[in-house]
Amino acid sequence: LPEGLESIGDYAFYGCRSLTSIDIPDNVTELGPSAGSVFGTCYALESIKLPKGLTYICKSAFYNCKNLKSVVIPENVTEIRRVAFNRCGSLESVTIPESVTSIGDGAFGDCKSLATINGSMNNVATIGEEAFFNTAITEFAIPDKLESIGTRAFTGSQISKVTIGDNKNFKIYGEGVYAADLSMLVFFLPKSTATEVTVQDGCKGIYGGAFQLTGVKKVVLPESVIAIDEFAFCQTPLESINLSDNIVLIGEQAFASTKLTSVKLPQGLRHIADATFAGCTDLTSVTVGSNVLDMGIRQFYQATALKEIHFTGSKVPTVGYWEYTSESPFYGVPDKQVTVYCPKGLADSYKSEYGSF
Repeated sequence: LPEGLESIGDYAFYGCRSLTSIDIPDNVTELGPSAGSVFGTCYALESIKLPKGLTYICKSAFYNCKNLKSVVIPENVTEIRRVAFNRCGSLESVTIPESVTSIGDGAFGDCKSLATINGSMNNVATIGEEAFFNTAITEFAIPDKLESIGTRAFTGSQISKVTIGDNKNFKIYGEGVYAADLSMLVFFLPKSTATEVTVQDGCKGIYGGAFQLTGVKKVVLPESVIAIDEFAFCQTPLESINLSDNIVLIGEQAFASTKLTSVKLPQGLRHIADATFAGCTDLTSVTVGSNVLDMGIRQFYQATALKEIHFTGSKVPTVGYWEYTSESPFYGVPDKQVTVYCPKGLADSYKSEYGSF
């Protein structure tokens, strides 16, 4: 590219699937200023030299560049925006300078070969949702200035060791990394050998994807927990967990594809979120708290062993989708296998709501 070039627009090289390398001159200060995706889906791209004048890596800059092997981010860059290197399956290493303060949602998500982060990330203040989802990183040092970690930021990664230096916002207790004030379990070490975990007393919530794809089988929650976020225990061999009546929120797919056999939902719960127990093929019995008002869709999708649901409320929880399709709460559960129990005198009301399933 010519030395006088100062800007490269959105989608400029998008889908150039024969491009193997590119050298961007240092006068360039803008890459994909609006929509980004400058080099998205350049499947053959193996190497790139980024300009010194760059201050950000644009959105989707190298999305799905599946042959890109390493990247050195220039010293002046402060932002790595959302899905910048997402699905770069051959990316093995990235060098991140001290100037970077923000790593966006999904920035390195599904970079399955990414094992090495060079340079210093100590000025990074925010790591977005799924930023390092499904990577090969084995160790992670929490940056000194880090303030927030997005949900599922490290889910599916190979991390077995986390260290905290001078950061005052996070602490390690047992198997988990928590916010220092114990307001939230931030993420669980995905490759920990622990199968039983006791959550620290005072913790108020389980973060989205905190235990997802780990080997945990038993979890003991303190009474202080009031919320379990989406995907929190999804795709684990979880067999046992205590849910106190203090819990008021359980997020979408929180227990999907686990090994739970029976569940008693909290009295504090008002809503059963979408696909909460989807794919729970060992689940046979569920007791629904008396304050639940409604259910979304796919709550018990393909829960093929489900035999009974005990409703305890005097008000019938409404269903988010009426027809028996893949959106219905009981799709994939064998016909007439589930017996619904309800308070005396309310059988007709419950039957009118659930009889069609």
